[in-house]
Amino acid sequence: MRAATSRPKPVTSPREVKDLAHALTLKGKLDAAARVLHEHLQRDAADSNLWMQHAELSRKLGRFDLAVSSYRMSAKLLRKAGHFSRAKAALHCAQQLSPRDPAVLAELDVVTAELRPPPPVLVAVTPAPPQPLDDEGRDRATRLERKRPQLALVDDADVPTDPYCPLVDWLMDEA
Repeated sequence: MRAATSRPKPVTSPREVKDLAHALTLKGKLDAAARVLHEHLQRDAADSNLWMQHAELSRKLGRFDLAVSSYRMSAKLLRKAGHFSRAKAALHCAQQLSPRDPAVLAELDVVTAELRPPPPVLVAVTPAPPQPLDDEGRDRATRLERKRPQLALVDDADVPTDPYCPLVDWLMDEA
């Protein structure tokens, strides 16, 4: 009888691929590790961590163009997932390998802009007009009290497009 030859089980999950690539890297087989990652990424390209690992291996092997494209792909997936800081870090790694690459620089500008929050817009909130006094003069204190406009943070959509600003008129009346 023939002995059953045991074939290695095909690696399918990203975790298994990462572990196999790491084991090959520890043994010094960087080419084989990069090949394993590349084959898996050809089938399933949605894991940013595998792209990062592929980029690091490509960098160690001196395949800088391949490393830059892997860093960019990782950054693209990280941005899509909302991890802008990690995407920026991946693009910085790509920029170290190719400092004048216009695509890397453009993507880095986009990610940096996404990280920077928009500046707040301050708009004057005009006070309500004073209410007439009743017979007992109850609202006299509010009438005599000087009303100051309050400032509030608003979205760009709430900013009036009309150049007229009641705050400027109020300040001019006070002067």
